[in-house]
Amino acid sequence: MNLRSCWNGKYVTENGVYRAESDTPYAWFIREWLKPERYGADLLLRSWHDKPMDIAVQADGTLRAVSAGRPAADRLFELVTAEDGILRAAALAKQADVVILCVGNHPMQAARECYDRPNLELSAHQKALIRAVREANANTVLTVISSYPFALCEEKETLPAILYTTHTEAKLGNAVADTLLGENNLAARCPITWYRSAQNLPDLMEYDIIEADRTYLYDTAKPLFAFGHGLSYASFAYQNLESELVSEGILFRLELENTSARDGDEVVQIYAHAMQPRVKRPIHQLCGFQRVFVPAHARVPVTIFVPWYALEYYDVTQERMLVE
Repeated sequence: MNLRSCWNGKYVTENGVYRAESDTPYAWFIREWLKPERYGADLLLRSWHDKPMDIAVQADGTLRAVSAGRPAADRLFELVTAEDGILRAAALAKQADVVILCVGNHPMQAARECYDRPNLELSAHQKALIRAVREANANTVLTVISSYPFALCEEKETLPAILYTTHTEAKLGNAVADTLLGENNLAARCPITWYRSAQNLPDLMEYDIIEADRTYLYDTAKPLFAFGHGLSYASFAYQNLESELVSEGILFRLELENTSARDGDEVVQIYAHAMQPRVKRPIHQLCGFQRVFVPAHARVPVTIFVPWYALEYYDVTQERMLVE
């Protein structure tokens, strides 16, 4: 059977019949999933719930989930490509001055509760799409819309710009457009480390972040994008940093200068590192930050207070929190 007539927009009803009546696979159980398995030159299709069920063609032409059995004519399908999306995207890219290529993940597929990612890479199809579009047009901006970081090593080296956003609300498209057109000057910072590979991560079941050197606190490997990383259309310079001990903590004062011709926000971040700790402590730990607006070519004072409790750790010998 040719799959073109039934591949998109499928929904399996309660009686096991597949119908093209769903606009999006946005549900806890993704019933639109058909899982192909190669059988010689043909395909067998397994159903969405990973139970031993096959997809079979009925006498009336409908598709139905049936108990798994030996391959037969009603369960064998031929995959026919109606259109090659990668070739079409490359052809369109050649005609454009600048390409905005969107990749990422669907929030209910690929990785969520009960479904783990096998690695940190984009899907093979998306990686092939990026290469084809990049070869067709070097002026390609990669826009990543996803629930989590990806290992974008090749993309970082070969593309002029990467913009990241999580799955947000209805105005996501407007926000991306305003940012790429320069109407919005970026100031966001990564709240999580972007690793180069899953090889940089410990075992999935290892929950001791200190023993496993896990997270930005303890990991010594150079990440792809560090915790706290973020770029802006403006540029900034830090000057005259001073600190003062007070009873409740430490006051840091500095001058922040916008060295560009654009107004912008900078996120000043302060990290702590214990020089000679008695126990293993973080390599660096965010203990204070402040987002500061600075007009073009202006200089503003910044004061950040770091309370003592932001520098505490739990001492097992004294059974209390303390500042070393």
